[in-house]
Amino acid sequence: MSDHSEDSVSIIDLVESVLAEDEWHYERNEETNVILSGVKCKNTTLRLAFDAKEESEILLMYGLLDGHAPADKMAEAAEFITRANFALLVGNFEMDYADGEIRFKVSVDFEGGTLTPIMIRNMISYCAITVNRYYGSLMGVLFGNLDPAEAAMAAEEADHDDDDHEHSEDCDHDAFDIEIDDSDEKPEDRA
Repeated sequence: MSDHSEDSVSIIDLVESVLAEDEWHYERNEETNVILSGVKCKNTTLRLAFDAKEESEILLMYGLLDGHAPADKMAEAAEFITRANFALLVGNFEMDYADGEIRFKVSVDFEGGTLTPIMIRNMISYCAITVNRYYGSLMGVLFGNLDPAEAAMAAEEADHDDDDHEHSEDCDHDAFDIEIDDSDEKPEDRA
């Protein structure tokens, strides 16, 4: 249960203020309490969805990848995702078996603590850097004939020091124009 005082800033308001301060393009859906934004990286364009669970004091951020896993490649996609997730310090890839949607999720539970702007910025940075690192290998598994184990290993070996945020210059939020999905479906409802 939330112990926010009445005059404290809501989670979604804090996310919005960080995005505004950093001059991100974004749109906020007041009904669903979700903010949509995006970032253009060296290897892909990533749509971002911030979902605030105010009562639970949890912030979820999804990096929604372009492209879906074809039905005949879901087993290979699942193997690649499992192998990639095993090596990650923060966050995880997820795949919806219903339609093949693949996303990267980063979340923070700050109950009893304080969500800070740097935590939000780190969520964004880690998501963008991680997806940028793995995207090419994942697409090679889905639409080429790359072996999932070899592809995951290649992504990890290609840039094993991304966890220190040194490669954030590979992504640019200024180059991204968001396209809003008008559906009422929240990101976690797609799983």
